[in-house]
Amino acid sequence: VMDKLSGIRAGGKTGPLFVAGQPDLSLIIQRIHLPEEEKKHMPPTGKTQLTSDESRLLVAWVKAGSPTDKKLFSLPLTDSFRSLAQRWLSSLDDELEEPQYSFSAASEKKILALNNNYRVIEPQGKHSPALSVHFYGKNAFSGIALQELSVVHTQIIDLSLARMPAKDNDLVTVGKMENLRRLNLNYTDLTDMGLDALAGCRQLQTISLSGTAVTSKGLEKILSLPAILEVYAWDTKIDTAAFSRLRKKYNHISIYNGFIDDGSFKVSLSQPILGFGDSMFNPSITLSLKHPYHGAQIKYTMDGSQPDSTHGLLYVAPISFDSTTFLVARAFKQGWLGSRPVSALYLRALRPDSIAYLTPLDTAYKNIKPRTLIDGDIGTGVLNSDDGSWAGYINKDAAIMTFYKKPVSLSLATVFTLQQGHFNNYPPTKIQIWGGMDLKHMKLLAANAPSQLHKEDPEIIARHIIHFRPSTVRCIKIIATGLRKLPDWSEDKKKKPRMFISEIVMS
Repeated sequence: VMDKLSGIRAGGKTGPLFVAGQPDLSLIIQRIHLPEEEKKHMPPTGKTQLTSDESRLLVAWVKAGSPTDKKLFSLPLTDSFRSLAQRWLSSLDDELEEPQYSFSAASEKKILALNNNYRVIEPQGKHSPALSVHFYGKNAFSGIALQELSVVHTQIIDLSLARMPAKDNDLVTVGKMENLRRLNLNYTDLTDMGLDALAGCRQLQTISLSGTAVTSKGLEKILSLPAILEVYAWDTKIDTAAFSRLRKKYNHISIYNGFIDDGSFKVSLSQPILGFGDSMFNPSITLSLKHPYHGAQIKYTMDGSQPDSTHGLLYVAPISFDSTTFLVARAFKQGWLGSRPVSALYLRALRPDSIAYLTPLDTAYKNIKPRTLIDGDIGTGVLNSDDGSWAGYINKDAAIMTFYKKPVSLSLATVFTLQQGHFNNYPPTKIQIWGGMDLKHMKLLAANAPSQLHKEDPEIIARHIIHFRPSTVRCIKIIATGLRKLPDWSEDKKKKPRMFISEIVMS
């Protein structure tokens, strides 16, 4: 299973591990190296020991009810298993070697200048110079839009003109992309004549010609290219006999022509595009939502629930709000499956000008900078001393000061902490908010006693919300009292209780 799934991932996330971009939970669990039988020694002879991340992932999966019939991104953002699995899958991506290319990368400035809503240019990997280009929107397409890519034609290895009104003369521009590997010309206006221009694409491996006026004579021009491996050509003027003849002559090339769209075949829409602003705002924020497909409707919610065809608000104009909001949006269109949800948490906050620890962090987390707690990133449910997202305290209290250069009026504090009973990560037993115009005139504004964990509680990133009477201050002190004694149900009484804080938001 490990070897098979490794091959699937190396193949570019095209196998069953990813369905519409969503990892299957059952395959995530299968990918972990599990012993075949229970033995007294761990690991069994010849097997490698589970890593700490793998161990945590398995525990979180069991605590989540051992699901195997869900998609990873159907779980809540704060779900511990989702956070651990995302981090673990990302680490696998990092292990994969990216293809090597002889050409250099295009400048980021050039790529940004070419990107727009109808022409999307993306790198093929973190450190890869290779680019993919996709065009959207028939009305926005033109030969000039294609010619503008000449400044990066060397770096383009993947080009999609599917369903664009591209014509034969447009392929002259495509033919100059000497490193092109994949080309999608489905349902364009090209004919056999235009295919002559692709003679310069000597690296081309895959081409899609479905729904075009290409004949067997034109297809043979493509099959003669030196690197071609796959051709997709259903819904064309080529008959079955011609396909059979070409398969025999070019038996090293896979030629696909069997699929006929009778109108029942549906694919998922791409996700809506959120007009992301700063995740922290004050006093209000306005967001725009859009989708590249004409006629697609966007539905959204502002409470973290998932919109569907009957639930959610229909987007018709930019959205404005003045309180902390968990926005979730999906796209819908007749004849298409609804898109996967896209989501973002927006925090209303009066961000401090500076922050300082009054009590030192635990040694393993001593390098976590104070500004981590006011950077607008609530982190994931994964702990790592090098991660930089969590301020850790072991068997002691946290005392943190924030400062404002000018007086501000505050009435709400939100503290994000990690709750993982299995790993002895507990919420504070008490949170106090002190405020004043200077350090000598601080007074208690509010205190809160968060609910403590029970054995069956899920592992989450918790928001502790503390309301208090509006107060004008320049200094705020947050004191979070850590748990001193592990609960009776704790599985490891030898360890000490820990408290982790990711973000402090004042408003």
